[in-house]
Amino acid sequence: MFRKIFFTSLLSFCYFISQPVACFAQALAQTDSTKHKLREADSTFSNHAFYIKTTPLTLLDFMNGGSANLIIESHPLQKISVSMEMGFYYPFAAYNMKQLYGWRSGFELRYYYRKSIVDGKEMENFIGVRYLYRKQEFDMHDSIFIDKDMHYEKNYHISRVVNIADFTCGIRMLGPKNFENEFYFGLGIRYKESAIRDLTQQEIDDRNWGDSFIFPILMKSGNYFVPDVLFGLKIGFGLK
Repeated sequence: MFRKIFFTSLLSFCYFISQPVACFAQALAQTDSTKHKLREADSTFSNHAFYIKTTPLTLLDFMNGGSANLIIESHPLQKISVSMEMGFYYPFAAYNMKQLYGWRSGFELRYYYRKSIVDGKEMENFIGVRYLYRKQEFDMHDSIFIDKDMHYEKNYHISRVVNIADFTCGIRMLGPKNFENEFYFGLGIRYKESAIRDLTQQEIDDRNWGDSFIFPILMKSGNYFVPDVLFGLKIGFGLK
């Protein structure tokens, strides 16, 4: 049932977001820099058949848990690429998440629509769609507040599965010696399935988050949709 709801909502979301994303991509293609003189580069896209990359910012993701990731991007066509991603979570670099372990995998389909040279540096603009699957298990320790005069401490376990779908855009910068780095941004939706053990429903509702607005959303129990905002950095190198 939940999967049917997820995919129905995803298709509706894709329809409504596709128009602003297309306009944004068109604006990127038509914008001229006021600080640099842009000239069109050779029409040949992608100097390499494969790129091997990683995401350094996810190593210290304190909100979702740190992870080490490997990404392989293949170009079956010059302007089209397919990326496969695999990574694992480790039990540090995560706020209040103890004994964290898990894994993640995903794929991305990209279309590179513009290639240019800025101050001698080769750049490629892209738009794409991305799917990511996350599976995590971890322990938490929180205060349970019955009222302002009564509270106690308790340990509990969270099992979480997250499905994420995004529209993406960004720029890939090609450097010397096959090195490349890219900046990307995305908007989409995530479907979370979160189960909590060792707490009653009343204790789940009475967990103390202080003044935090984010953690009640991150650690919410149950199955639900939330918006997804994606931005980051990838670094890697190309292979012939």
